[in-house]
Amino acid sequence: MYRRFTAVFLFIILIGFTGVPAQAAVSTPSRAGAIWATKFSDPYFMGTSMTSTPVVTEDTVYVVNRDTLYALNSSDGTIRWELDLAARMNSVCDPALSGDNLYIPLSDGVLQCIDLRTHTSRWISEKQLPPGGKSAQTLGRLTLSGGYLYAGVWVAGAGANTDTDIRSDGVFFCIDAKDGHTVWQYRDEETPIGFYWTHAVAIRDRVFFTEEDGTLISHSPTGSSVFEKLELTDHGQLRCGLCSDTATDTIYTVSKDGNLIRIRLESDGRIRTMDKAPLISEATVNCTSTPTLYRGRLYIGCIADGYGWICIVDAESLKTIYRAKGPRYGEIKSRPLVIPDTEL
Repeated sequence: MYRRFTAVFLFIILIGFTGVPAQAAVSTPSRAGAIWATKFSDPYFMGTSMTSTPVVTEDTVYVVNRDTLYALNSSDGTIRWELDLAARMNSVCDPALSGDNLYIPLSDGVLQCIDLRTHTSRWISEKQLPPGGKSAQTLGRLTLSGGYLYAGVWVAGAGANTDTDIRSDGVFFCIDAKDGHTVWQYRDEETPIGFYWTHAVAIRDRVFFTEEDGTLISHSPTGSSVFEKLELTDHGQLRCGLCSDTATDTIYTVSKDGNLIRIRLESDGRIRTMDKAPLISEATVNCTSTPTLYRGRLYIGCIADGYGWICIVDAESLKTIYRAKGPRYGEIKSRPLVIPDTEL
């Protein structure tokens, strides 16, 4: 379909909380600036009000703000309808769409399924909390695969992992997308750790996800079995998700200190090899941006020596093809969106 590789990539630069109301905006690479913007007031956290990643259909944009789902007209941003949700979103909310069902991750590990035809709730899952936990943040991106939803929660606290000094707890869980019941929960009872901005991938009849301390978990999609564990970092942290290439049975992620990590799988899903390469070797890097894979290249955001960067890396050689430097303190924390130029 695409004759040339040339692509436009869009990314969000986070420069700190400005104290202005949150907003949903639409832009196009062919025009500078926003076409329209819809503002949501009611600031509630550090002077700002968070909004979710937008979910876009043919004529509607769905956005969560605090504890409300808004359906916006995609042409002008006017609110078509809104619906109160079962709980408040956390600072990150990345819903998943399948047909007429919109699955929304909310605080305390609660997932809610909304019927977009009737504007009503189909089901609300139970809370997903570690033992003794009173509240938790659902910060990662939902994964929908084979009729099941996968997500994790993070709880700040006294962690058991003394090697990394990461003080958190949490659970990773599987929810049946049909009715919202819990299929399984995972938590390392010996060294419990949280799941921060995690995003699972389903490949070769296994689900892969990462703990905050950089441990990769290979898990049964529908059962309680853990197949394998692999330490991806040397006493470091991992605060981003996974992306995968199902054609080559390969998984990619990035450690918080800026090492791009590639995991190759056997044809049966077993872990075969792991390779690493620094995004920017000559700088102090902080990376919490999930990679995007497109036509053999990885797009990754980070901050290095106080400046935001977008890095484009060849997925086979793990060598950097191009790096673009952004403004000072403009950390790029989002997952890049790549748009082929033939669609513009």
